[in-house]
Parts: sequence; C-alpha cells; structure tokens
Amino acid sequence: MLRILRQGQKWIVGVVVVGVGLVFALYLGIGGQFQPAAAAGVLVQVGGRSYGPRDLDRLHRQFEQQMREQDENFDPDAARMQLLRQAAAELVRISLLAGEAESLGLDASEAEVREFVRSLPGALDEEGRISRDIITNFAQQSYGTLQRFEEAVRDQILALKLQRLILGAVGVSDAEARARLRYRQETASVALVRFDGTQVAADIEAPEAAVEALLAEDPERLRAAYEARSAEFDRPEQVRARHILAQLEPEADEAAREAARQHLSGLRERLLAGADFAELARQESDDPGSKEQGGDLGFFARGVMAERFEEAAFALEPGVVSELVETPFGLHILRVDERQEALLVPFEEARRGLAEDLARERESVEQARRQADELAAAIAAGESLVEAARQRDLPILRPAPLSRSPVGYINELGQAAPEVVLAAFALEGDAPSDSTVHEIAEGVFVLLQRLSLASPAPEALEAELAAEREALLASRRREFELQWLSAREARLDAAGDLRVDLSEYEN
Repeated sequence: MLRILRQGQKWIVGVVVVGVGLVFALYLGIGGQFQPAAAAGVLVQVGGRSYGPRDLDRLHRQFEQQMREQDENFDPDAARMQLLRQAAAELVRISLLAGEAESLGLDASEAEVREFVRSLPGALDEEGRISRDIITNFAQQSYGTLQRFEEAVRDQILALKLQRLILGAVGVSDAEARARLRYRQETASVALVRFDGTQVAADIEAPEAAVEALLAEDPERLRAAYEARSAEFDRPEQVRARHILAQLEPEADEAAREAARQHLSGLRERLLAGADFAELARQESDDPGSKEQGGDLGFFARGVMAERFEEAAFALEPGVVSELVETPFGLHILRVDERQEALLVPFEEARRGLAEDLARERESVEQARRQADELAAAIAAGESLVEAARQRDLPILRPAPLSRSPVGYINELGQAAPEVVLAAFALEGDAPSDSTVHEIAEGVFVLLQRLSLASPAPEALEAELAAEREALLASRRREFELQWLSAREARLDAAGDLRVDLSEYEN
C-alpha cells in the first residue's frame, strides 16, 4: 500500500516535510484564516493512530504551497490526487517512525515539545515567550484541539529521533565515493562495425521459396503490409512542379503589382528562349522554401496548394511554362516536370509484389546476421575486430568516447545501444574485441572493440569527493529509509493494522 502511495513521488522534487512548522507558518502567513475540512471519519489508520480529512488536508496544503514556490506554472488541480496520495504517505511515514520509536522506549519530553514549539515561526511574543493564544487558536483551527496538536508535535519529535537513529548507521567512505566518481567519469574509446539488415540493397533477390511461403501461409502479414503502404496502391493524381515567385504583400499598390508583372514577364521570356528554370529560380525566386532547390515543390495532389496555383499546375502539360499566375502570395511562373496519374492497385494484384518485398527484407536481415556471425567467428578465433573488418573491407565506426549511461545513446549508430556501452566497459584489457553480436534493433547488428579506457585524474576526483560523498550518503539514506518503512508497512498491512482510503477524493 505504501509503495502505491509513493508512486510518482520522484517528480515532487525538493518537497521535504518539515512537520507542523510549515503548516503553522502558512497559518500565520494568511492571517489565521486557514480552514481545513472538518473531520468526518478516518482516512488513514496506522496501528493505534488515525487521521481524518483535517489531517490530510493540512499536509495537502503544505505540499501544494511548496510546489507553488518551486514552479510558477504548477497546476494544483492537475496534481491534486498525487498530492493527496503524497500527504497520506507522509502520515503513514510519521506514524510508522513514531510508533517504532515508542516501542523502543523513546519519548518526547515536555521540554522537547516546548522547544519544538518555540522554533515555529511566529510562536513567540515580543518578549521571547511562547504565545499561548496564537498556538491555541492555531491548534483548534488546524488540528481540532490543543491536545491533538501536541500529539502531532510529539509524533514529529519521535519520528525525527528514530530517523536519526536508523540513518545514523548508514555511512559512505571516501573510497566508495571515489569509486563512484571514477565509475561515472571513465570513458571508453571504441571501434564499431554495424550490419543494418533493414537497408535492403538493390542486388538482394527474394528467394522464390520464401515468396511462395508468404503467399500460402501468411496472408495476414501481406494484408498488413498492403495497409501500411496504402499510399502506393491508392494514389490520387499528382504533379511535380517548379515555380518562381515574385512576392507581393496583400496591400501592395498597382505600381508594385505592375513592376512584379514586368519582372516576371521578362523571366518568362528568358525561359521560353531556353534559360534553365532551376538556375533562374535560384537567382530570382522570392520563395525561401524552394529557392535553393531550383523552385522544386515536389509531387503534390489536389487540395494542397493555393487554388489558382493548383488549377494552373494540373492544367499544364509537362515541360510547358505557364502564364503568370496570381495567388495570395504574389505572382508565379510555374512548370510541371512530371505527372502521375491516379493509381488504384487492388490487394490481389499487389500481394505477390508485397511478398517479394517482404522476402527481400527478410533475406537482407538474414544476410546481415550471417555477416555479423562471420565477423564474430573471426574475433573468437583471435583476430581483433579492426583487423577482421579491414580484411573484409567493412566500414569501421569510431564514435566519440563513451561514458556510462543508462540511456547509452551513440551518435554514430543513430540510436540508444545501452548493451553496447555496457560491453565496452566490461571488456578486459587483454581481450578488447567482443565476439558477441549485439542486436540493437530488429535487423541491426553491432560488434565492438574497446580501443582504450580513460580514467579521471586523481586530483579531479579529490576536488569533487566531498560533494559526491554527500550526494551518495543522501541517496543511500533515502533508500535505506524507504526499505525500512516498506518492511514495517508490510507487517502492519498483513495484520490489518494499516488502512488508507482516499476513495471519496477520487470523484
């Protein structure tokens, strides 16, 4: 149950409960008008301790305020249930710690309670004494009674005492921190050979037996391929056109329009006289999107371009230069280079071609695997990857030095390959080539050789040692506390002494 409550906790970065202190400060900061929901039943039960809506609402507001301070774009409505679960988890945490502290004989004395209350912002009067009226008013509004407030303070003190006790046994040595720094900062230089079976070479032929097997045994796969490539088999009429644009603002006056017409008319005369359309477009067109491509707009169907431009394009025969065409963008000269008539190929007509394509794709992957296995066998026989790849005229990739990362992205591979990164650091110095074939994606295989391993300089490690030790200690303490809490929570849950019910908030 506690595990479920704590799901998603990591996104509440920096939220640390500081007991009743922050709630007290919030109460004072808004003029004593803090009004939590009236107590109306038990929502959280931990052993002999129980909490109702007032307690949950109090911590919910505390978390919400902390998040508002950390993120100006924080949306309290979107985070409402997560914050309520977090508040419930905190009530469970304090109860487990305080209850265990009592079982060990720990106590919170009257003096400790008074000292804790004295530390609360606004709890003291001008003479440095506890302001009984303020505290009583706060306790009644936020906790219901002064006794309930004092119980919460005692639980907070007990929880802090036990927390210090159980976490005091957790430590981190300089050697551990230094090893973690070195582990994280080491880099490995590698050579890689990739076999990409998804790139089907033109000379790969489809085995006839594989084609026939697909036709006879795998019609669903053929149908799925047909649907995925529907644009190839059900294609509207398309044209491929180039244009030269003389841009005009919508509010351009007649003089500007006439100047544009004269300019484009001159360009059209040059085109009719044999000038190269693409070169003229690079020099004269005002369209930044197609200018560098010689005015090439690629293939397009009806319903894509401006209406008048489209009408002119589909009316032209290939190779013919158009008259001037006006659109909201300005004036155009265009030429259609190619026309594709509408095409509809039924599945029955397309299925053999699809089977051949799928068979070629499978053959390409199998060929890539055979090549990878052949290289792996050479490495296993004692050759280095670099030597074996050179003998076979295989391209060798040399990415930037790799660092340990759970993502393991490698630019030269164009994707994450964490297993390759892991292998790079696991290889021994006397056997730097890896005969393992790593399939980093379906049909893509990689082998590697570690060329060198670079460790950070000792002085660099020492400069970061103190900060690393503190970070590791904090992480280890969080993990230890979570394990401790989970064990106690499981024990209470099995005995029926732990209950969390937030169902009334879920609507």
